[in-house]
Amino acid sequence: MVAANDLPPIEEPAGYDALVELSDRLQWSAPELAVQFARRAIARGPAAGAPELVRAHGLAATTLVRLGRCADAVEPALAALHGAEPAGLTEVAALARLDLAECARELGEPLLGCTILGPVLDTPGARPATRAGAIWQLAGCTVHVGRRDDLEDLLAEADRLLAADDRLSPDARLLERGLLAARTAAYHRRHGETEDAIESAREGLGLLVRLRDGQIEGGRVWARLILELVLALLDDDQPGEAEHQAGPLFARPVRAAGAPAVGRTLLAVATRVMVPAGRVDAARGLLDYVLSLAERHTLDWLLADALSLRADLDERAARPAEALHGLRGAHAAEQRHRRSVEVARRRLVLEFGLTEPGPDAVTLLLRGVVRRAVAAPVTQPVAPPPAQALLAGPEPFPAPAAPVREHVPAPPEPVVDEADLPVALTVVRLDLAGGSKPAGNGAVPAADV
Repeated sequence: MVAANDLPPIEEPAGYDALVELSDRLQWSAPELAVQFARRAIARGPAAGAPELVRAHGLAATTLVRLGRCADAVEPALAALHGAEPAGLTEVAALARLDLAECARELGEPLLGCTILGPVLDTPGARPATRAGAIWQLAGCTVHVGRRDDLEDLLAEADRLLAADDRLSPDARLLERGLLAARTAAYHRRHGETEDAIESAREGLGLLVRLRDGQIEGGRVWARLILELVLALLDDDQPGEAEHQAGPLFARPVRAAGAPAVGRTLLAVATRVMVPAGRVDAARGLLDYVLSLAERHTLDWLLADALSLRADLDERAARPAEALHGLRGAHAAEQRHRRSVEVARRRLVLEFGLTEPGPDAVTLLLRGVVRRAVAAPVTQPVAPPPAQALLAGPEPFPAPAAPVREHVPAPPEPVVDEADLPVALTVVRLDLAGGSKPAGNGAVPAADV
């Protein structure tokens, strides 16, 4: 399949600032181009520590993460962090920490992300969208040790913060919420809640339909949501529906940002739908297509998985030569991937240390973030209380907000003369023979007049 590029031609700007601005503008719609402009800006950049150079490093890291190349994103993210914090560029530093936390999670050090995200979570004046990103990254880093109630509160708070950030454009807000829906679906699928995962994935796809500019979505969010939907349907024992939902992946060209998710989806369809149903030739053709995606976008982990699966099919079909050739290629790709992961992981450990919080410390961290999120609305400006509430002393119950009834004059009570009031008298008959006893059946008799 040949990928068609329907974007308008872009002329490379000559100025350094223009390179950075163009990379910033393309980071959602075309991250594969944005990373190239950011790298050219870094190569032409001014002296180290300049704000624009720091921003270019941050853009390179962000776009590499969105392309699924976390091992390559560690160095530019650290460069952005080292340049932004001394210069007081808090937003650039916070975004660099978000990228580093995702890199730590993808490289096999998820709890290291707690240490990386600490300064972002402790900053009181952080932008709502940035804080939302830190919260969902924290949920992803602690999903294997955190309590479910705390994690679900974090995901709900992240969605609330995204909706409350006025600086986000409507399309950017929809894309961020779509990514959050994909993460929420993955969380539910991890805990076996397939129906909730399917619902979250479909809600995310519904958000993408509301985009005003469809070209702003570079394929990453849509492919992630399709992946989560297909995997949830497979876990729910609906292979036919899963294959049907994966069908749109063949109807549109695969962009670089969506290639990792598309590759994982097609591998799942080939191994969990086609092979069990006896459609071996169709599965082999699908694996060949995945191999072409992995080679085109230099995804060694995907290349290793696809080669290993195809070698297994060749072995079952009594093709030992093809199977051995595929296994050798898979081993070489796996070794390349491991080397890059180990180098990046070692760089993170040297930068942030090897200490990892235990389960109790993670629980305290999650609950602290939730408490700060709950207490955050209190700091927002609110309407002043009524004057009478300020003047009145402490009341056991608050004064009612409805109109006070004393404005309506109450009718005067009737004055009754005490002489006209009835008087009850107890009459006792004396028995001269000794003692007193009630008369009749025990009722009080009338007084003798």
